[in-house]
Amino acid sequence: RFINCEFQDNFASTAGGAVAVEESSPMFIECRFLDNIAAGSGGAAYVFSDSHPEFRDCEFDQNEAIYKGGALCVRQSTVACHNGTYLDNSATIAGAIYAFDESEIRFHESTFSGNWSFWYGGTMMIEVRTLAELMSCHLEDGESDDGGHVFVYGMSVFRAEDCSFDDGRAFFTGGHISAWRQSTVSLENNPFSRGQSGYSGGSLFLHGGRYEGW
Repeated sequence: RFINCEFQDNFASTAGGAVAVEESSPMFIECRFLDNIAAGSGGAAYVFSDSHPEFRDCEFDQNEAIYKGGALCVRQSTVACHNGTYLDNSATIAGAIYAFDESEIRFHESTFSGNWSFWYGGTMMIEVRTLAELMSCHLEDGESDDGGHVFVYGMSVFRAEDCSFDDGRAFFTGGHISAWRQSTVSLENNPFSRGQSGYSGGSLFLHGGRYEGW
């Protein structure tokens, strides 16, 4: 366990600016990840190879990945995050969270604010048979070319319940959510406000998948 630790101003030339987790299941409690940089993916943390970490009451602030996942990059792993804050993280793809390759990520009572990417998912991108579940989360002020907050691709599943989506901005599609290529999006009791897109879907852009809403 890592309790009340601070990871600040660290750098990795490939992945995991502060922490890389391989075939492990650590728990981070009340930890802060601040101003870390990865020249590849996972500005704060890179999780891969059947790992199962848990983050409780953690803060990810102003981390950067030159490639994917400004805060977290997850590959072939399962990640649980409770009561976290993800503020002003950035990457070329997926400003805060990037998960792919049959991963599972779950967020509960977490806040995402001010995250941005150049391409695909200002807050989050998932692809390649990956599952993302958000419960009682708040997403605001996200920005990207496609999917101001969330970009879903490649037979992946995105579920959100009792979440709020506010101030999402996309240059092309989906001010809040843009979903493509046989993906599934399930939304229940989620207000969407002040979404903007320069092309289609001020709030949602849905293409070639399965979509459910209540």
